[in-house]
Amino acid sequence: MVNKPRVWRSAAGLITLLLAAVSSVSAQVPASPVLTAIKEAGIVRIGVKTDVEPFGLINPSGEVVGFEIDLAKDIAERLGVRLVKVPVSTETRFQKLELGEVDLLLATVGDSLERRKIATGIEPGYFETGVTVMLRPDQGLKDWNAVRGKTLCALQGAYFNRPTSERYLLNLQTYKTVRDALLAVNGGRCDGFLYNAPAIKNLLKKAEFKGYSAPFPEALVTPWTMFIKRAEGGKEFEQFLGNVTADWYRNGMITKTAATWGVSSSSWPADEIELWTRKESDGSFTCSRGSNGLWPAECRRVEFVKSDDATGLRALGLALKETTGADLSYVYDAYDRGQVVQGLAYTMVVTALSIVATLVLGVMAAMVSEARIPVLSRVVHVLMSFGRLVPPLLMMYLLFFGVGGVLMSQYAVKLPALFVAVVCLAYYSAAIVMNALHEAAVLLRKSKPAFQLTWTSIAQAIDYARWPIKQALINVTKMSMIASAIAIPELLSQVNLIMAEKGNLVVMMCTLLVAYYLITSFWIRAFTFLESRFYPAVQKL
Repeated sequence: MVNKPRVWRSAAGLITLLLAAVSSVSAQVPASPVLTAIKEAGIVRIGVKTDVEPFGLINPSGEVVGFEIDLAKDIAERLGVRLVKVPVSTETRFQKLELGEVDLLLATVGDSLERRKIATGIEPGYFETGVTVMLRPDQGLKDWNAVRGKTLCALQGAYFNRPTSERYLLNLQTYKTVRDALLAVNGGRCDGFLYNAPAIKNLLKKAEFKGYSAPFPEALVTPWTMFIKRAEGGKEFEQFLGNVTADWYRNGMITKTAATWGVSSSSWPADEIELWTRKESDGSFTCSRGSNGLWPAECRRVEFVKSDDATGLRALGLALKETTGADLSYVYDAYDRGQVVQGLAYTMVVTALSIVATLVLGVMAAMVSEARIPVLSRVVHVLMSFGRLVPPLLMMYLLFFGVGGVLMSQYAVKLPALFVAVVCLAYYSAAIVMNALHEAAVLLRKSKPAFQLTWTSIAQAIDYARWPIKQALINVTKMSMIASAIAIPELLSQVNLIMAEKGNLVVMMCTLLVAYYLITSFWIRAFTFLESRFYPAVQKL
């Protein structure tokens, strides 16, 4: 006879095992190629800042230290591997992540929907802060409304550039590094420095910024989080890092590390600590992962839980990105489109002015050099030859930050960035024009011994020197992009801003390649047209 209780117990046990197996399968997290590679290599490469005190800086011993560095060390210890700190900038950090040069970013990265489209943000964030402005001593502004229309220095790629410039109608000069931005502020080129509040608070402690102030309350309060490759979303590495961050709030490490480095911001970390240490009646944490591997909705930021619906041109652009992977943000995003149009306009203006200045300076220098005026002709020839051997970027830095800084501090004279760029590009290229005209004059004197380079005879010399002059002017069109180094918002600068925010590196670089090809082609055709008008016998290229 069958023992029914025993049968039922066996059946119940079998069902329990089956349910456990199903639960195990449903909760199984996909393996992470990056995490596997980290463990096999025995190192984890974490992208960190080295110029944003107190989050990441280089100490007197040459070591990279800071709030984020201590967090990075804890991650490496938990993984049981060696930490490799890879310096990144605001402009290049997502590019390095995409190119596989770092395994994760722990580099003052503000979390946003836009950035989540190009990489995987870790939840929860490890910090939260807003943006403020460090004002020069001569600025008596008291609130955000008073800053409307002012010129502020900022970093290329900062998440707050776009919203603050739109909200407060700011004129932003964006630089590649904090150092360059602060040099520009000190030089009087900007009314203040737009940056994250804790970093500015730390800057105000330094003697070199005595008299500066940051009276505005924090705006655009945003969580900072770690980012990993987009393909790593939902895999082991993402869950590991999310669990580590949650544990930082639970075991007190966040509080201890923040106190060590003097890091604080409004209600952070009190609100986060309360949320991530909260427990249910059964003793389990309220913020525990569900069967889908995600944190409960109440433990996540609302904007990351809801899907971002799109319509019209934006929807079409995003659909193109989803189906082909091509993120043409300047097509569907009005702000990015405006950035590209502005960059193109500045590029054309810089190029046009530099071409005119190159011709004028080159012709004048050639005539003075050919006139054989005692001392003067020799001095002009030497100076122009020197300009040809010095990189124009170096000249821009020297004139803009060096000479410009002295003029501003001593005489309150501000050198316009556009003027500096045009002068440096023209100085470099005009030397080639001068040499070409000089060689043409030497050639003409073989058949006309009495030939002198003057305003009336310059056309003859140009006829012989057309080719090198044309090449020099074509080079000017290619060099215009270096004007971005001194905060001129030309095309390269604007494209860098979009890449830093959107991470669409390949698409934007291809766009830039095509754009400069078309720009250069335009100027070549313009030169050829003018050449054919003034010298009809010339054979067009």
